[in-house]
Amino acid sequence: MASKAVPGLARESGFVALEPRCRRRLTHVLDQDETRSNSVIAHRAIALIVFATVTFVIVPEGLAVAWAAELGTGSDVAQGLIMAANSLGMTIGGLLLTRLLRRGTGTRLIHPLAVLAPLTLPPALLDPPLACVLLMVTVCGVVMSLLLPAAQALFNNVLSDEYRARAFGVMSGGMQVAQGVAILIVGTLSDRFLISAVVGTWCSIGVLLMVLVTIRPTSEPPRR
Repeated sequence: MASKAVPGLARESGFVALEPRCRRRLTHVLDQDETRSNSVIAHRAIALIVFATVTFVIVPEGLAVAWAAELGTGSDVAQGLIMAANSLGMTIGGLLLTRLLRRGTGTRLIHPLAVLAPLTLPPALLDPPLACVLLMVTVCGVVMSLLLPAAQALFNNVLSDEYRARAFGVMSGGMQVAQGVAILIVGTLSDRFLISAVVGTWCSIGVLLMVLVTIRPTSEPPRR
């Protein structure tokens, strides 16, 4: 009996080989799997950077009341200024620096920005006055105004449409959890140590951690 030809297969030199059309389809499927795998890796790297960064930069706002009291200016005005300094910095950065930078520059600077954000706060170890505290927190806000939009843009670029909404929900929830855990830890430490020492030490650890975290690649080609 004559053997039936199998669709999509051809006999070549005694071996079964894929026809060109099937070979192209298989290559396309493999490329899609590789792209999806790379996107997941990049997505996790970006999320790790964002979560780690907000864990450290939220500290001045979370300890604003106690820090103002330690500085000897425990008035409502001083507390409000410390809490508002980060938002002021983000506003300044959003209105000025993002317009001065070329498109795509922010994404290329994600790694140094992630290290620079907590690096603005270790001078708290020197127990600076209120004016210096406000300056440090404001500069930190400026850095975050560049980092967060850049991370969001890159995050959007590496995700396919079907996963984007869910992934952004995870990112938002993760940031809230990271901030809450950070405030809980430093709040506990502030009961035993000076606020300035807690903030400075916490963010110094943050700098070292961000150096390690940013070793992982985050840039990936646009989704297909």
